[in-house]
Amino acid sequence: MTTASTGPASPSAASRPAGRWPPPPVCRRANRGSFAPVLQVLGVPALDMATAVDTGAPGMISPALRRLVRRVYFPDPATRADPYASPLLTDTVRGLPPAVVLTAERDTLRPDGDKYAARLRNAGIEVVSDMTPGADHYFLSHDLDRARRTMEMVAGQIRRRTSPA
Repeated sequence: MTTASTGPASPSAASRPAGRWPPPPVCRRANRGSFAPVLQVLGVPALDMATAVDTGAPGMISPALRRLVRRVYFPDPATRADPYASPLLTDTVRGLPPAVVLTAERDTLRPDGDKYAARLRNAGIEVVSDMTPGADHYFLSHDLDRARRTMEMVAGQIRRRTSPA
């Protein structure tokens, strides 16, 4: 299995020259066809870096923090709509692998995860959505028993997709 990081989670994003946003290396390799990812696992993902931030949204991830992340990782606003930075805005999700999308009920990023999961489902792509009730962005520390069950479910999905047939 290969995991792909998009947007700010990309390990080398901070070292990129201003105004440039090449896709993360794992995405470039997948696009060249050197491998095919078998599963997407997204935990409380930020999937739209281009749309205006809702200034009235409460939660741990404040509007100011979201704007800061965008300025740091995408200093050129024109790069924020790139599909690798904002997968929610891509023209098509056709050909993407199945997904596990983990969200938290009170997280300001939850709409991104919910919209992405719906978009994948509408395209016929298998999606497991898991929303942690009552939790904000740091959903795995909200209820440790629930967190263990969530990680067991994710591990099961990974095993299912990577086990030899």
